[in-house]
Amino acid sequence: MSQTPHPPSVLRSTVGVLVTDERARPLLVRPAGGGGPWGLPSCGCALSLPCGTVPARPVLAFDRVAAGCEGRLVVDGGSLDAAGVAAVKAPFTCVEPAVAAGLLPAAEGRRMLAALRARVAGTGPVVLEEGRPAGQVPVLDRLGLFGRPRTAQELPWHEEEPVPDELTPRQAWGWLFSPDGRVLVLVDPRDGHAELPGGTIEPRDASPAAALVREAGEEATVTTGEPVYLGYLPDAHDGRPVARTRFAAPLTSMGPSGIDPALDIRYARLLVTPHQAVDLLGWGAMGRAQAAAAVRAAEAWGVGRAEAGPVEEVPAAGGLPARPGAAAHG
Repeated sequence: MSQTPHPPSVLRSTVGVLVTDERARPLLVRPAGGGGPWGLPSCGCALSLPCGTVPARPVLAFDRVAAGCEGRLVVDGGSLDAAGVAAVKAPFTCVEPAVAAGLLPAAEGRRMLAALRARVAGTGPVVLEEGRPAGQVPVLDRLGLFGRPRTAQELPWHEEEPVPDELTPRQAWGWLFSPDGRVLVLVDPRDGHAELPGGTIEPRDASPAAALVREAGEEATVTTGEPVYLGYLPDAHDGRPVARTRFAAPLTSMGPSGIDPALDIRYARLLVTPHQAVDLLGWGAMGRAQAAAAVRAAEAWGVGRAEAGPVEEVPAAGGLPARPGAAAHG
């Protein structure tokens, strides 16, 4: 449940602007000359964000501090492509959210993470007290998303190309679609790390697609239709060239939450739009290309595009949302 902030009637209120790069990494700036602490940009801070435009920008967070006598707003400054990041004039850095939080004072780091989670979750602004959610805690905050740096995925994406003979398929991950066009993302309860279902291909698996089906069942207690191959990313493991394969598949059932036997953990299960998944994973342009390929595959078997909406945690009892206009099932 989202909350709309109502700042108290005080003059001491400052505005920070959450700007990210294509991989949903926050941009932090320092004063001209490079001295002083890191912080979120303020309006007009070398980012072509005129102060007069700030009220029209979506508010992501309002933080009550100093016993309610002072407030901190965080507004959405959008995302910059590589050219936009390069054009920033102030000393800056774009780093993983978990790293960025560590570069800021504790309450400011919590505020930045809460604002980023609110933007990705699509739930509207969150009210904070000293950087912590006031009242009901939003789902991404409760799960600790961005609790550790995400794995960089800067490998070249080979869409619809077969895996070359010189590469050994090592991993199979899947974009698994619910009937309403959203995809399943798993969250590690130990550190808030988000990932697609799937994992390492084992000798017992007849194929990479079979490995995905097995891993999804073990990790997320789901069954799927026949996976559709999307492409691969070349990588290396223990000095050997390998391929990380990607698939799309329809979710056919989602059972009660269970323990992953490989790691002895119970993943949280989220249903998100493909766009939200890319931001949660931090995969940038490569992730968007994968997501677009997955959406085209899903449309071929009759799944429509997901409407924009808030992130949803799957209940412990499981169950799939209905296809729009159809009766619930799963």
